[in-house]
Amino acid sequence: MSKVLCLTHRGVRCCVPAERVLTAEQAQAYEDAVDFWEGEPPGAQVLGERSLRLETADGPRWLWGSRVQAVSITANQIQKVSPVLQDLLTLPHVVGLAALGEELVWLVEPLRFSKERVGAN
Repeated sequence: MSKVLCLTHRGVRCCVPAERVLTAEQAQAYEDAVDFWEGEPPGAQVLGERSLRLETADGPRWLWGSRVQAVSITANQIQKVSPVLQDLLTLPHVVGLAALGEELVWLVEPLRFSKERVGAN
């Protein structure tokens, strides 16, 4: 069983390993923020409820999100991204999908997130 933090980041429901979260606080704007999903940067009105300080390949970075909750998941709930699909994705930090009740959430490994790697695709 693994402990993860589930959150909605830029409108997408995802989970990060709990051990990658260094701190959490009320949402604030930071310049060194992580954007796991492409699109326009969030404005102050959609930053969400929390700012999470995560370990990433680029060092500690902030992630904004809402609906943050701690969850335990089992191996049976996880479907890893296949190597073929991983090659097609431009998001190397997306490592799987988990079924949490009726909800499907993307599993994200922040240590695989780097502006260089994401920007290179």
